[in-house]
Amino acid sequence: MDPQALTAGPPLDSLEAACEAALFSVARPLTIAELARALEVDEPGARRAVEGLRDHLDRCGHGVQVAEVAGGYQLVSRARFFGVVRRAAGGVRRPVLSKAAIETLAIVAYRQPVSRADIEHLRGVNCEGPLGTLLERGLIEVAYRGDGPGRPVYYRTTRRFLEMFGLASLENLPPLDGPGAPAGMAGAPAAQTTEGHHGRGKQADGVP
Repeated sequence: MDPQALTAGPPLDSLEAACEAALFSVARPLTIAELARALEVDEPGARRAVEGLRDHLDRCGHGVQVAEVAGGYQLVSRARFFGVVRRAAGGVRRPVLSKAAIETLAIVAYRQPVSRADIEHLRGVNCEGPLGTLLERGLIEVAYRGDGPGRPVYYRTTRRFLEMFGLASLENLPPLDGPGAPAGMAGAPAAQTTEGHHGRGKQADGVP
């Protein structure tokens, strides 16, 4: 008998295989509700299917895994195959964020909701350009407008931000003083708003 057959475990059942096909077919995370609709089952059934798929991929040593990202599930390559994936995609040019945009994004991620004035206070430079880039890329959005002079705009990160960095939620951000914290952010003081607080003002159109 093939030794690998002893550890491979049972094959995927039809629902788990269908779940795999659904996750493979899209380039973004799918929520349990979306999977349930695609599989034509209830949400508990969809959850069992995705968990069964995840267990199978882990147990059999596949090069991809099911990851929880931005409140949903997505098929992603395993970290140990990063070099292979990078070489395979070597001919594909991906848009790269500038250092200024990355620093601005880090401030929004850790201090949200945060205004442009707060960001510029922390960075010490004008942030109009980086904020425009991040808004255009869909990594940040308007959270609400404050009630102070000029009714300043406050920004927050988006689901696209979680997807880009492979985070299930903002709670998975690394500690500011721990490994993986964005460069220049460790030990940064909390942002002080021009209104003296982060109280919610009038919401922007379409903002919950």
